[in-house]
Order: sequence, then structure tokens, then C-alpha cells
Amino acid sequence: MKSIEITFRTDALYSSTGKENWSDLRFISLDELSWYYFLGRFSIVVHGVEVGPDWGWNPLLHLVRGMSTVLAAVETNGEARFGFTENDERLIFRQTGSDLTISSTFSPRTVVCALAEFVQAYELFARNAMSRVLEGYPSLQENPEVLVLARRHGITLPPRRLEAGWDDVPVPRVDEVVARIDRIVTAVADEIGDRPALGEFLEIVGRAVPDFGAHLDEAIELPLTFTAILRGGLPYESDQASRAGRLSAAVLDEASGLMAFIGQSAYSATGTAVPPPAFAAHLMAALAASDIAFADVRGGEVLRLNVAFGLRGRMRKVGDVLAIPSEFGGYHMAVIVARNRFGMALGLFRGTVSTPEVERIDRGAVWRHPVYVDPEEVATWFWKYAGHERSLLDLFPSDPEIFHSASMSVSPSSATGFGVAEAVDGSLRTIGEEEARKAGLVDGSYLQKYLAVELEALLEEAVE
Repeated sequence: MKSIEITFRTDALYSSTGKENWSDLRFISLDELSWYYFLGRFSIVVHGVEVGPDWGWNPLLHLVRGMSTVLAAVETNGEARFGFTENDERLIFRQTGSDLTISSTFSPRTVVCALAEFVQAYELFARNAMSRVLEGYPSLQENPEVLVLARRHGITLPPRRLEAGWDDVPVPRVDEVVARIDRIVTAVADEIGDRPALGEFLEIVGRAVPDFGAHLDEAIELPLTFTAILRGGLPYESDQASRAGRLSAAVLDEASGLMAFIGQSAYSATGTAVPPPAFAAHLMAALAASDIAFADVRGGEVLRLNVAFGLRGRMRKVGDVLAIPSEFGGYHMAVIVARNRFGMALGLFRGTVSTPEVERIDRGAVWRHPVYVDPEEVATWFWKYAGHERSLLDLFPSDPEIFHSASMSVSPSSATGFGVAEAVDGSLRTIGEEEARKAGLVDGSYLQKYLAVELEALLEEAVE
């Protein structure tokens, strides 16, 4: 018997109903795959003692990615915690010399083993797990993010071409698509003084798919997320912060016209609702035909475009972290702390981070109070999903109040003093001058619900 065993098994009741059995895995983001796909129960046994969770439905790829991050943090900081997607429990890892102590928040059991031995056991598990899912689900081999993860664990696969479907459909009027792309690139250059990077262009057109006129399958949730594979099989990555959020409505209108034209062309060719891969196929044909120059690569360097998308009805959850692009570079970070009758409450952090990663958030830089936004608007805005971290919720109230100025007749008996706070359950309380000033009631800057552009302006003003 091995001294350390890390295993994963799929529950029989789940195996035939998992989302991986009916989703096109080529176009699912790694974050989504790590949250909703390949669920089962994993076990960690050290010297015959099991310290893993005693429940199932753990996402396999969350384990593969998360454990790698935890072990790196242990070797750097001496301690780290592994969190679960399905609850708030934690596995706790502490290094003492060359030993690793593993405990948890859900069990009194504690084990000690050699850190190097545990790392070796994890790497063996990760390679076997990645090999198993790649073999069992060949479409994953078309997913560029999964290929990067596989390479990190010593698994190399040759780039493959889509075997059938929209990748093989003739694209009519490529010249018109090229001309429209060129107009978008020129419009961006006129506004920011530079051509867009390929990633910025893909972000713009993914955001610009119109709700009407593109003949998009009605089940598809916008925006679309395009990713690129360069010649040689390497996933495209930009080395600069996106400037797409700074662009005017005129650029988006130009991009919306391009995507509507592509949708109409695809619909005319087939007579059926247009799936997202059709947009990738048309854009790819134009890039290959024109070799148009972006700020970082040329169109001819792109081997393939992939597209990720969600289904309508899927909503961001409490604990999801959002990255809001800053005009000055980097990102403002926010966590969804509540969804209630007031809207979606965001807990904000002062300052910006260079890359949209949860680990870069300064937990000591909490904004003055959470703000409410419209969840439907957020779903189609330029804000990025940066991960899920429920521990950030401890920094904010669970159901933030909204405020009313004293002049508003919320309740005749309560509208006194400097203002009124209203809870989600409808209860009211009078607030004093200091709380009213912090909320922004005294200077008139407070809004009960922000438009996305209003919140961006507020955050940018704080940076200045």
C-alpha cells in the first residue's frame, strides 16, 4: 500500500447526467470547467488515514488547479488552505521543515508526511486525472485553456482541427468581413492612438454581438468570449492590460455591424439559427485572408479561433469575483456579496491590480460600503470573471442596506436626522451624520443603484 494516495471517482448516479456529457467542451472556459463539470468524490489518504472531504460532487479540475496553487503557496509562505466550490470548508496545509501537516475545518483528523512525497503523489494524480479526461472527452483536446493546464502537468497533445461543423462551412463575402475589421481597427487607433491588440479586438467583437439581427441561437448568453491559437499550437496571450473598456459607443456600433453582417451571412447560408462557432469561423477566414496587423500579432499568425459562451438563465453567484478594467491600466476588483430585491451588491476594493487574479486583491483595502448594480447589465458589460472566493464575503455585510436622504418620505416616522437605511426585509433605521457622510448622502454622491459606466467613473475618480 502506498503511503500517500490521492484518488478521484465519479458517482454512479452522476456519471450519465454530468454537463460534460452534453456540452461542447471545446468552448467552455477553464473556470467553468473547474466549477460545474467532472464532479465526483476525491480522497486523500496518508499512512492509512483519510483526510479528504466526506462528501461528493467535487469538481475534478478545481482539485487539479487548486492543489497546485496551494502547494506553491505552502512552499512560499509555509501555510495555505484549499477551499471547496460546494461549501465553505477548508483543507489546511502547513509546512514544518521538510514535513507537511494536513488538517481540515470539517474533521478532527490530522496527518503528517514528507512534503516532497506529497508533491510527488499530487503530480502523479494530476497527470493521471488529466490524461483520463482528455482521453474520455476528446473535444477537450480542442480547448486551448485545457491544453495549457495539461502541458503544466507534462501532457503534450498535438493541435487538432475541428473535425466537422462550422469550421468547414464556406464563408461568403470574406472581403466585406475584412473591410469591416479594418474599419474597427482604424476606429480604435483613432481613439487610443494605437492599433488594438488581437485580444482587445476579440474582446470588442465578442461584446458587440447584437441581441437582434445576428440570428444567434436564442439560448446563447452574451457576450461571447473568443480565444486564439497561434501557429505552432500555442494559445494566444496578451502581455498588456486591455484598453477595450475605454472605447466609445461608436467603436462598439462598428463592431456590432460586423457581427450582425456575419450572423446574416451564416443564416443565409444555412437557414438555421446561428451558433457561436459560426462567428469564430467567419472571423478566422477574414484574418487568414487579410493578414491584418494588430498591435501585437498579424492575422496570418492565427491558426484557429475558439469561442466560449454560456446559456441564458445562468447568473453570477455570490462569491464570484469580477475584474473591472481601469482606464489607467490594470483592474478594479469586486466580489458579489448579495443578490436580492435591490439588485446585485458588489463589495469593492480600493486601488487596482495588474492582472485579474483573486490572489492580488488587498483585503485591507475595502471600499467604504458595497454598491448595488443591475445584474442584467453586468452580464453584458466589459467586466471579467476572475474566479470565485467566498472568504472575501467576510469583509462585507451579507445583505447590504440601501440609503435614503432625510428629505425622502420613506417613512414619516423614520425620515429624520441625516437619512434612513433600508434593509432587504424592509425595516428602516435612522442614521447619524457620520454614517450619512461615509455613505455619500451629505455631499449628494450616493446612488442606490449604479449603472456600469457610473460605477467605473466612481472607481476611476478614486484612482486619480
